[in-house]
Amino acid sequence: MNSDILMRFEALLNDYFKSDRGLLLGLPSVTYCGEALHLSPNYFGDLIKKETGNTALDYIQSKLIDEAKEKIFDP
Repeated sequence: MNSDILMRFEALLNDYFKSDRGLLLGLPSVTYCGEALHLSPNYFGDLIKKETGNTALDYIQSKLIDEAKEKIFDP
């Protein structure tokens, strides 16, 4: 079940950064992601920490950096 939530979280972040929401709303918060996945922010954060070893915010920031790298190197 936890891997399903992790896959949904990854899909949520992909959709968020591919849309204009990143420009309009900035970096998605742990609260935003938890609520979008129908989980409390605390439970969501604990779950991500348990599954990945990183906090949810670290995971979001890492995803942001990966997206920025793709845009920098995309011709």
